[in-house]
Amino acid sequence: MAGARVAATCSERNADYVRALGAEHVIDYRKENVPAALRDWAPGGVDLVVDSVGQGTLIDVLPAMKRGGIICPIGTLIANEPRIDGAAAEAAGVTVAMRSKGEEKDYRLFPEPDLVPVEIDDAWISSVMAGLPELPQARRERFVRAYGIPAYDAGVLTSEKELAEYYERVVKLCDRPKIAANWIMGDVMKLLNEDKRPVRDCPLSPGHLAKLIGLIEEGVVSGKMAKEIIEDMYKTGSAPAEIIAEKGMVQITDEDELAETIAAVIADNPGQHAQYRSGKDKLFGYFVGQVMKRTAGKANPQLVNDLLKKALHHD
Repeated sequence: MAGARVAATCSERNADYVRALGAEHVIDYRKENVPAALRDWAPGGVDLVVDSVGQGTLIDVLPAMKRGGIICPIGTLIANEPRIDGAAAEAAGVTVAMRSKGEEKDYRLFPEPDLVPVEIDDAWISSVMAGLPELPQARRERFVRAYGIPAYDAGVLTSEKELAEYYERVVKLCDRPKIAANWIMGDVMKLLNEDKRPVRDCPLSPGHLAKLIGLIEEGVVSGKMAKEIIEDMYKTGSAPAEIIAEKGMVQITDEDELAETIAAVIADNPGQHAQYRSGKDKLFGYFVGQVMKRTAGKANPQLVNDLLKKALHHD
């Protein structure tokens, strides 16, 4: 045993560190008979004593271990004290005492005689657990699993209890989980943040937001129009249908009406039409813009794209 490299410590974490540094045996002086352990494992003294120090300090004192410096003679009681490496100590390859922890009995735990023992059975624990509200982590996981939204979205939407409840009410009414998440995380939260208003005081009700999402899905209004509508809904608390009727924001979906507008745009721009036909495909966006300008942004974008492609290639 005399050739073994031996360390002494009172911490399982430090014991792992010193083993990684090459110690072949670690004496735990909280549990072992130190003099006996020293006789068995380190008749010439231990190579390293470590007590409540971090990994960096262990690396600093490694040279002492490599040199086999004897810093704890046989029979010496190892002090129950924290140690630290200063500049001088580091140069010498040792650690120095910081303070004494007092006697070991100061750290014993014993029952409080004035407190009655409390026995809690599994049935009581189960009943309490069943009565707990859904915790944020569980709700995040359920949102991802049940609604199919990304983990990032679920994290944002469950950051506040009221926000999560608001989202679920919208989804139950419109059945569009991802679209609802986009509107809430985007426009709704933007408006709330600008006013520094909590979700519970949001003037835009879940029902009104769900109806707006439905109108977008039906093609009654475009996404661009909806952004203007949602601001009015937030400011007034009105339903989307009322704002649409008041501002005449119904989307144009009549193919004949749009075809006439497209034909007029092409007729007014013969030069751009010729360039497009010659291969300048980027001019397609120019024609889309002209159509949307003439319809005050009310034309259905997808329908405009479909009709415009046919018209531009028509001889």
